[in-house]
Amino acid sequence: MKSEAKQRWLKTGVNNLVRHHKSKAYYARFKVNGKQVWRSLRTPLKEVAKARLIELLENERAARDNEHGQRNRWGKRGFLSQLVREIRNGPKFSCAA
Repeated sequence: MKSEAKQRWLKTGVNNLVRHHKSKAYYARFKVNGKQVWRSLRTPLKEVAKARLIELLENERAARDNEHGQRNRWGKRGFLSQLVREIRNGPKFSCAA
């Protein structure tokens, strides 16, 4: 059962950022061309991991633009910018009245 077994990957409250339960290291998890990619951020500190995640996603975007012109590997245009904003500022919630 899942409740009895300790989960290997812990949620962090930040999109695309997970933490390994044993090593305490943070990992980036995102998709490129429909395939899931995992990258170690090589730090146990959440704030450092968030900064490295932003840098990694921006580098992926730059590599995509250089290789394919303006071809969009991330899906909708502007998705990466929105994701970086959420990582920096936290997600924005609104109340439905």
